[in-house]
Amino acid sequence: MIERDCGIWLRRPINAITRRDIRDLLDGVVDRGFPVMANRLRANLSTFFSWAVGREILEENPVNGVSKPAVEIARDRILFDAEFIKVWNGADGLG
Repeated sequence: MIERDCGIWLRRPINAITRRDIRDLLDGVVDRGFPVMANRLRANLSTFFSWAVGREILEENPVNGVSKPAVEIARDRILFDAEFIKVWNGADGLG
């Protein structure tokens, strides 16, 4: 995920990455049909840039002020016993 989507930044200095770059990147992931992945990518980028701020590599985190690109809905479905058994047996077969 990060390598694929953030690879465009590899040749840029870290302090040249802007809030607009973050938004454009996340919008592109959403446009490809992966809104929850965009939320996870935002969280990972925020952690990375916060680390860079803490190490005094950056003065501010460019993810700050960029809202989550998608609203997530919690799932309330659980597996039935028969479904759980199939998953368990399938996983056991993987070794």
